[in-house]
Amino acid sequence: MSDSTINFALLDNHNYHQWKEDAAALLRSKKLFRLVTGVKQRPSAPGDAQDEWDEDAEAAAGLLARMVDK
Repeated sequence: MSDSTINFALLDNHNYHQWKEDAAALLRSKKLFRLVTGVKQRPSAPGDAQDEWDEDAEAAAGLLARMVDK
């Protein structure tokens, strides 16, 4: 599947090291890198901050899924 935000090779059996760098750069540009790496933890108190974290987590999961060659 093509995505205009993903302008690098999708992850396959041969390109992990380059893909990792490209994926990290894209996640950083979308301010999702800290969430994906676990630096930004989900807030424990229910509310807007928790909802925002959940939405960012869903966005990150969807983006990562589109970065993998199926």
